Amino acid sequence: MKSTTKLLALVLAFVMVLGVFAGCGETEKPDATQPSNDNTNNNETKISTLEDEKGKTLKIMMPGHNSQDPDTWTYPIIEEYKKLYPDVTVEFVSASWADWMDKVLAAYQAGDPIDLIHDGVNNNPRFPIQGITQPIEPYVDLNNPDLQKETMEACFKYEGNYYVAAAETNFGIIFFNKKMFADAGLPNPYELYEQGKWNWDNFLKYAKQMTDASKGQWGYSTEYPYLFYGSNKTSTLDIKDGKFVLNMDDPAFVASLELLQDGALNKWSGWEGSSMASFQTGKSAMLGSFSQYEPEINSLAAIFGWDPIDYGAVPLPAGPNNPEGYNMVHASGFAIGQGSDCPAHTGKLIDMLVTGYAQMRVEERKDLPQAHKDLYAEMSKKQFCVNTRDSAVGGGYELAQAVSGGQSIAQAIEELKPQYQRKIDEVNGG
Repeated sequence: MKSTTKLLALVLAFVMVLGVFAGCGETEKPDATQPSNDNTNNNETKISTLEDEKGKTLKIMMPGHNSQDPDTWTYPIIEEYKKLYPDVTVEFVSASWADWMDKVLAAYQAGDPIDLIHDGVNNNPRFPIQGITQPIEPYVDLNNPDLQKETMEACFKYEGNYYVAAAETNFGIIFFNKKMFADAGLPNPYELYEQGKWNWDNFLKYAKQMTDASKGQWGYSTEYPYLFYGSNKTSTLDIKDGKFVLNMDDPAFVASLELLQDGALNKWSGWEGSSMASFQTGKSAMLGSFSQYEPEINSLAAIFGWDPIDYGAVPLPAGPNNPEGYNMVHASGFAIGQGSDCPAHTGKLIDMLVTGYAQMRVEERKDLPQAHKDLYAEMSKKQFCVNTRDSAVGGGYELAQAVSGGQSIAQAIEELKPQYQRKIDEVNGG
């Protein structure tokens, strides 16, 4: 089972880069080391052109990426780009998932910012506020049909500008075992969703009803306990007047923690080996996950010797603070470093990467049920991003993990508050 967890972790690492939050406020001015081609909302700033950038080096940061591997999805795109734009030198900045952010910050502070950054919700709007990334509008084709525009509105817009070209929209989702619900004589979660009854109350009833300790069976499994934040349209932090503030005492947020705590205390939430393994092997009736992992369901069965299952998909249950039914979203894409050498050329490369990524995803998901594709399209109309609001603390996962692990809510908040406040002050410039 450990191999399952490692495989899923690799899939997650491939698609999701730490970070992001939509908000509004005043961008912190760069310091004296900031290069002169600053492309913030200053109408007097010169927009770089392809001609201006001839002879320069375009630096790319994609954590954990092997630029020399011809089997990676980016390799043919980069090679084609080099042929189309021979006037710049393309250079990858080697980095792991452990040190990539340190390298981005070091390059910025040294006055030599990285041009293209594989960026995500856990860094936005933190990166824009700190002046690390710049608006992409002057350089990226916003009419590209492969851009995830709704997601860019929800996750990557700050002070009226987009800071990341979103190539991926990834919804918080619940997969459910159809047979287990049929055997229990219960309408499945999607049927309740169609009736407008898929809410926390009914989710909790199902989670408890489908739990059977004597069989080693849980009603619900997840490795993403903070999904309940999104389902209740709340977050650890918030953004007010352009500044991050703590939101840990907000009633809607506390209610999310209480649901997590209930799962831990009453043991309707759990898993063995991995949440995916428990779901795939019939030890869990519902799996809290992300839409990006749907292609792995049943495709992993052949690898690990599991039986295929008949499953369905449904949005996260709407919490009491989310009567409109907004859907939790996670996303990643490509950003341009503030003051970098080749923003115009970077924009052209981003256009190609966005399209290439979209084509890859279409191929990967071609065998998904059409009903699920239609569901995701419908979900895209109402998006709420937890991670952008929590980006000042890198996502704020520790609190959800602590409470879902059995720690008291009051104790977990008390321990993390001062740590989070320090991080907020650093980002806000305090």
